[in-house]
Amino acid sequence: MYPLPHTCDAAAALALRAVPRWTLIPAALAPISLVGAWLVAGLAQPEHYDPIRQTISVLSGHAASDRWIMTLGLYGVSICQIVTAAGLSVARRARVLLVMGGVAGLGVAIFPQPMHGSGAAHMVFATLSVTFLALWPATLGSRGSPRPLVLSTRGSVIVTVAFLGLLAWVFAAAHGGGALGVAERVDTAICNSWPLVVILTIRRSSNLPVTALPNLEREDESIFATPGR
Repeated sequence: MYPLPHTCDAAAALALRAVPRWTLIPAALAPISLVGAWLVAGLAQPEHYDPIRQTISVLSGHAASDRWIMTLGLYGVSICQIVTAAGLSVARRARVLLVMGGVAGLGVAIFPQPMHGSGAAHMVFATLSVTFLALWPATLGSRGSPRPLVLSTRGSVIVTVAFLGLLAWVFAAAHGGGALGVAERVDTAICNSWPLVVILTIRRSSNLPVTALPNLEREDESIFATPGR
């Protein structure tokens, strides 16, 4: 098989077709929905609410004032992640985890914290959601050269380790390690912003060969070659 000329241009066209421009909208709205909701909902709480130590789940719980604000934000960020994943056909394994994270996020909204204590269903879905979002960058890495660091195996490992570090901070804070509210907000804001970074990187990789794009299927790559002896 002999490569066709202008392989890089064909690869760029494939990447842009696989990650359409509309995916930028839900990818950008995801962190905006989340952060905007907890900021507005926090303002609606009585003075005893402490965003440094209390989680955003408290803002959507049955004991919260105007809990619909944070609940709407949780639905928004979860749906945005699922819609974003639908457009990530260039990274098919990654979008599976992103969908699972979004579905788990819907569970967080559907099963809010009770008036007192913590609900088991809420805690399970919250744990699954943050775990899936921490792990999904690990599936983005691909070998080949050249490629952006974000889409490389090394870059994916670095990001995943960093996300797992943030997750460990959240778990440590939840068990008496300090400012749980801060830890959760930093973790969720960064992890829910990462799909936007990935999509922007893929769409800007117009000068890269096929091997630089994450997890392209062999049948996609085959359009860049013709049979011959």
